[in-house]
Amino acid sequence: MLAERGATLIDADVLAREAVEPDTQALKDIVKRWGKDVLKSDGSLDRGSLRQIVFSDQNELDALNRIVHPGVTRLRDREIAKARERGDQLVVCVIPLLLSAIWSRSSKPSSWWTRRGRCASSASSELADSMRRTR
Repeated sequence: MLAERGATLIDADVLAREAVEPDTQALKDIVKRWGKDVLKSDGSLDRGSLRQIVFSDQNELDALNRIVHPGVTRLRDREIAKARERGDQLVVCVIPLLLSAIWSRSSKPSSWWTRRGRCASSASSELADSMRRTR
């Protein structure tokens, strides 16, 4: 909805995939920690193999996050800088992992979502209305 109104969207999941492309430092660090069994024959990350390792052990998942997040942050900063250079008026960073982390800390994630979802929905509507008025 915001993109339709001219907002630039930066999706952290897309950046996370870019951060582990062949020849990136993150992929090299992943292979160093978990071995070549997490690679496909073309040298790209075998997400299924890595998923089996990290989702069964919180320490391994934490290690993966420490490897990937710095690259995602650099890529996000790059995209924000590009948006500024273009003169984009609104940049929205979509960060699903952040929401997931908040949910995991909440004793009642569904109620958290209900309260905040309404607020976010309301704020999005107000923002969209504001953007319509300024066009």
